[in-house]
Amino acid sequence: MQEEDITLNEEWLNENIDRLLSWEILKRSLTLDQQPIPSQKLCDMIGVPKNYVFNVIQVAKEKCTAQSRIH
Repeated sequence: MQEEDITLNEEWLNENIDRLLSWEILKRSLTLDQQPIPSQKLCDMIGVPKNYVFNVIQVAKEKCTAQSRIH
């Protein structure tokens, strides 16, 4: 029986995105690599859709806007 690739499981991926991002940051820190990672390459590295970074920024922007209306 062939094992399923766990990284293709959307539920697993959603639970581990922070860990995958942290791993990429750690690797770059240890190798003193300070070059920016293009968003599409980062998305490929952590196994998320190409628009993931844009969506994260949009959610943060919306939360900041909503928070500024409260204060």
